[in-house]
Amino acid sequence: MRWSVILLASLLVLCTSLPAEELSREEYCSKVWRYDHECALDYLLSDTEVQKVASVAEKLKGEDCKDTAWKILEWEYEHLSYDFEKANLPPPQIVVKGEDVEVYDSGRYIQTPYETILRGKGICTDYAFLTLALLKYNGCEGYLVNVTFENDEMGHVAAAILVNGTYFILDQHLPPFDPEDYFIKWLNDGKRIKKAEIIIGGNTTLLDLTTGYSASEKDAESLESKLYSYFESMGMKRDSRLNGKVLPPGLI
Repeated sequence: MRWSVILLASLLVLCTSLPAEELSREEYCSKVWRYDHECALDYLLSDTEVQKVASVAEKLKGEDCKDTAWKILEWEYEHLSYDFEKANLPPPQIVVKGEDVEVYDSGRYIQTPYETILRGKGICTDYAFLTLALLKYNGCEGYLVNVTFENDEMGHVAAAILVNGTYFILDQHLPPFDPEDYFIKWLNDGKRIKKAEIIIGGNTTLLDLTTGYSASEKDAESLESKLYSYFESMGMKRDSRLNGKVLPPGLI
């Protein structure tokens, strides 16, 4: 009887000490890609999902990827609005229990690029994935940017492209920002970036926020042309007197 008790006790210890079944990364992402932006990369930027935005993407192809990125931000500004109601919902809570995954507060899910176009609105993750899908359709490599702020639990997500060794952040509105100007932009908005990470192939690279972009004369001319076109599309016309580098007398 004694040995039976000891054997039973040993089996109980063995059973309770066995490691619980754990989800693989692939299994985890298949369950939570609507709520985890790193998981969403494989799902929302698949060829199938990207093809769904073809009708919009084809209209936004520029001379190069810089021009395409500009056109994408311009289109998003004109056709999308920020979804404040969704943004005010509590963030989703993902709870993993062995092989089971439960998501609480699921209202703030990540939309597919096509869903964002159909709804005409979204929050930062929705804008970012739509931007990346439109870039990918037009043969441009885009990157997801994960931003965290000092003294603020709420993070931020944007898209980016690489131009002559410098990442340019594409964040819902014109213009694109180099890292240094992006840092200053958020300072002016009352937030200080703690860190910004570029997600590349499942790995993260810290973005140097002190790095700016040295524009060439050609860049300046291209930017000037795009700005004129943008302002004209907003109903503002160029003053014919502004044909030099100095303001003419009487023009304020």
